[in-house]
Parts: sequence; C-alpha cells; structure tokens
Amino acid sequence: MGPTPPTRWLIHNRLKYNQRTMTSSQTFICITLVLIGLGCAETSEKIPQIRVNDVPVSIDSGTDTGYPDVVDPCANCLPPLICTEDGDCIDSSCTPNCQDKNCGEDGCGGSCGACPEGTLCYSGECLCAPDCTDLECGDDGCGGSCGGCDNDQFCGESGVCVDEDCTPKCAAKECGDDKCGGSCGTCPPGEECSFFGHCNPSSCQPDCSGKECGNDGCGGTCGQCSGTESCSPAGQCTPLGCQSDCSGKDCGDDGCGGSCGSCSSASICSTAQHCVDAIGCADGQREELADLAHWPTVAACKGTFGYMSLRAPRTNTPCGNNLGGECAAPEDLCSTGWHICMRNGLSNDLRFRLTPGECNSLTEAYVAASNNCSNPSNQNPNGPGCDASEPYGCYSTGWCSAPPVCGPHETSHCAHAVWPNQTFIFGNHTGTTSNKGCGHISTSVSYGGQGKLAGILCCQD
Repeated sequence: MGPTPPTRWLIHNRLKYNQRTMTSSQTFICITLVLIGLGCAETSEKIPQIRVNDVPVSIDSGTDTGYPDVVDPCANCLPPLICTEDGDCIDSSCTPNCQDKNCGEDGCGGSCGACPEGTLCYSGECLCAPDCTDLECGDDGCGGSCGGCDNDQFCGESGVCVDEDCTPKCAAKECGDDKCGGSCGTCPPGEECSFFGHCNPSSCQPDCSGKECGNDGCGGTCGQCSGTESCSPAGQCTPLGCQSDCSGKDCGDDGCGGSCGSCSSASICSTAQHCVDAIGCADGQREELADLAHWPTVAACKGTFGYMSLRAPRTNTPCGNNLGGECAAPEDLCSTGWHICMRNGLSNDLRFRLTPGECNSLTEAYVAASNNCSNPSNQNPNGPGCDASEPYGCYSTGWCSAPPVCGPHETSHCAHAVWPNQTFIFGNHTGTTSNKGCGHISTSVSYGGQGKLAGILCCQD
C-alpha cells in the first residue's frame, strides 16, 4: 500500500467520481433493461489507475465506504520529482527566483517573503493596502480617499461625516468620542478610557520586553519598522523578503527575527541552536564552576577513568562522581551536547568561556584535552623557544604534553596555550619522560602540591 494521498486531492476526486458515475441517459437505459429482464451492465466511468512497473497502484482503506479504491497520485512521483499537497508532481530541481522581489511566489512553489501588515504584494513588491473599514470619508491610509461628505457636513477625526453645526460634547470628559467625529482626548500610557470618558488605570499591562515592533498586548504598539522592513512574529524588524532558516535547529533565532523553538527549563539553547542539558556533566552535578548563569557553557565535571588519551572517543555511557564506577572514556563525563574542552586543539574553545583568574580559583585539578605547546615532544622549548601554533596535539609524554589545567597547577615553559602568559599545566615542566601527558593520563595521576586529577573541563558544543 502506497502513502496516503493528500486530503484535498482525495476529496476532489471522490466528488468527480460521484458526478460522473452515471448520467441520466445511462439511468434510463438501466431501468429499461431491468424491466425487460435483461439486467443492467455497469456503465460508470472508473478513475484510471496509475501503474508502476505495469502493476496498478491504489489506496485501500480496508473499509467499505461506497467509493472505489482511490489512486495515489504520489505513487509514480519519483525523485527528482516531488508530490505537492494538491497531488501535483513537480520538479524538485527547480531553482527559486526571488531576484528584485520582496514577496510573492518564487516560481517553485515557495515564497519570496510575506508583506507586513497593511500592505499587499503586487508584482513582487509590498505596496500600501488602502483601508476604509468603518470609514465613510478621509484618508484611506495610502494617500487616497474613503469618500467625501455633503456640503453641510465635514469629515470628523474618526472618518465619519458629521453636520457642520454639530456641537462637541466633552463636558466632564477627558477622553473618548466627542459625538461630532472628533475626540475629547487620549489617555496616557498605563491608563484606559472608560465608558464615561474618564482615564482610569489600565487593567492591561503593556509588554514590549525584547520587542522593537508589533502589539504590546494591550492594543498599543512596541514600535514601527521602516518601509524596507517587516515586523516578525517575535516583534523584531527584519528586511522584507527575509527567508527564515530553522533547518537542523531546535531553538534560537530563525535569522529573520523569529524563533526556531524554545527549550525546557532543564535545558538551554546551545550556540549550535540545539536544546542541551544545562548542567554539562553527565552525572547531573557540577563540582565546581557551579553558577550556571555565570558559566553557562563550561563545567568542571568530576569522575574517574583509567590511563588513556583525553581525546578518546566517547562511548555515550554516562558516568561521574554521582554515578560511581569508572568512565569508559574521559568525555563520557560530559552531557550530550557537550564535549571535553579543546579536543580540537584550539584555544578559543576554552579561552572565552572563563577568565584565567576564574580558572585558577578551582580547588581541584580539571584538565582540557590538549598539549600546552606545539614543539616536538623531545624538544625543550627553552632552546628554540615555545611554538604556540594551533591546533595543538595531544602527546602521551614529554615536553609540551602536560594538559592545560584549571585549579592547582604547575607553571609551564609555554604559558600561552590558552591565555597569554597565564596558562598553567597539570604535570611537570622539566624533563621529557616524567609527564603523564594528554595522550596517556588517568585520574590516578598525582603531582605534588597539585594533588590528584579530579576530572575534566566540559564545553558546550
């Protein structure tokens, strides 16, 4: 059984079937044949079947509805063709054309954009839409007129013709209609006009938080956009013809002032616009850097793992201090949507998430997955100097192999790996064989005053 055909196509074809099943002449012939005992042959026209590899294709609902099986119009619509909602087979290789257009169709079934409220799309341009609703005279909003008044009348402020000898009635009123097409005044923000023409505190509280245009929720406005912009549903002024893009995104900006969605209270929208765990540690607890508002994209996650590379592929088996047991890979300490910092060897992955002072304030040692310089592992940086070119590697031992650390530390020969002159390491900066480096380290490793390695630094994707 093929995919269900579009509903509109289904209804349309059933109506066509009912209309053409039997004509009046066929009915007459059928009755005549029955009367003379010859029977009645079926004469109704059937909907033609689509065939794929010479096999009829149809939809069978399994229920006798009184209609013949309906042919699926999408059954023979194969790539690069696609089936539309109306059951039309169109070329998916069609190239949309929105050149010099701010609105309307793009020639491929898509849109070049929508016009802002109060305008209409004409030949790809958003033009002013006249509005004379409830008006019998005055401006139509586009420089035209909604009509004129008789010689003994004039057009009031409300767009209604009133007699010239009309006397405004605003006694004891400070707002509202003056009964002559004018106004007795308007109320200040936060107040509304009562039935009796008095300004009273408004029960509605306007809300323009994070908005630059659109409705304030109380019948007012949060601002107007320029003539080359439209107001998005999120209350942002965006260029006319802007094409929103939420492909592969769960949340955040759609590129046109709108939203691709929001995350639950337990998660946050990552820079990659995915809803990810707000904590960052797979066991649900940060041992340090615990202030989520201050450090939303970096976490200190505590747990144990055996000797291996800090860049060992994660197994997606959650682990950590709260869960007990040993991690199969260091990065398993990080929540989904997070990774061990600097696994790409780039300092920017960690540098802008916290300051060197904040890093050094940790009470236990948490490391990033990187060398602290790019010199060969058997070359003392004191000789030719420190090579700080990126991306950094992940040596098992030797010079440069000690990973950058937050917390108790040793001063490195190369203090530039993350923060210039303020990067520290977990390990020894002397000798070529004493370090358990980025490529071969365990939480059982301990260095004098630095103590044991507590865990790793996790960065949001």
